[in-house]
Amino acid sequence: NPFDEVTDFLEANDNWFGVLEDRAEQVRRDFSLPQRSTSDRLQDVLRSMGVDVELVPPDDTSSVVRRWDPEHPRLTLTSSMVEQRLKFQLAHTIGLWLMDREQLHDRLTANFRTRHTETPQLIKIHLANYFAGALLLPYHDFFQEVVRTRYDLEHLASYFESSFETVAHRVCNLNDPQKRGLPMHFLRVDIAGNISKRY
Repeated sequence: NPFDEVTDFLEANDNWFGVLEDRAEQVRRDFSLPQRSTSDRLQDVLRSMGVDVELVPPDDTSSVVRRWDPEHPRLTLTSSMVEQRLKFQLAHTIGLWLMDREQLHDRLTANFRTRHTETPQLIKIHLANYFAGALLLPYHDFFQEVVRTRYDLEHLASYFESSFETVAHRVCNLNDPQKRGLPMHFLRVDIAGNISKRY
C-alpha cells in the first residue's frame, strides 16, 4: 500500500536527507533564527517568502486546524493551537513552500519508483515534516544535547521548547554518516492500543 511505499522510501534513504538539513540550516541563517524560534518569528519567515499567514478563531463546525493554498499562496491556522503545534505547522509549511519553489521533492524522489498515485504526495508530506524537524531542532545542537542527556526526550522537549512527539520524530532522523545517533523507532498508540503512527 502507499504507506508501505513511504516506509520503503525512508529505508532506501536511511531516513537521512542532507539536502533538507542543509536547506533548513540556510533558512535559519538567512533569517537569523535563534535556537528556539517562536511562532511569531516563523510567521515572519513565511511572510518574507511571500506567503500570507492568518490565524483565525476555531470553527465549531469543523475539525480542520490548517488550510494551505499554494496557488495564492495562503496559510490559515486556527488560533487555538498551542505554541509547539503552531510552530510545527508553520515550519512544515515553510518546507512545503520551498519544496514547490525549488523542486526539492523532485530531486529527492527522482530515482524512487512507486506503484500508487497517492505515494508521491505522502512522501512530500513526510519530507515537509522532516524539514520542520530540521528547522526547529537543528542537527548539531540537537545531537549534542541528545548525547549529553542520553536521550532524555522529556528534557529535550523542554529545552528546545518543542513537543514530545516532534522530539521523538527527530531522534529517528539522527543518521548523518559523520554524526550518527542510535537507531530509533517510533510508535504512537492510543489508550486502546491502536497504532496511529509508526515511523
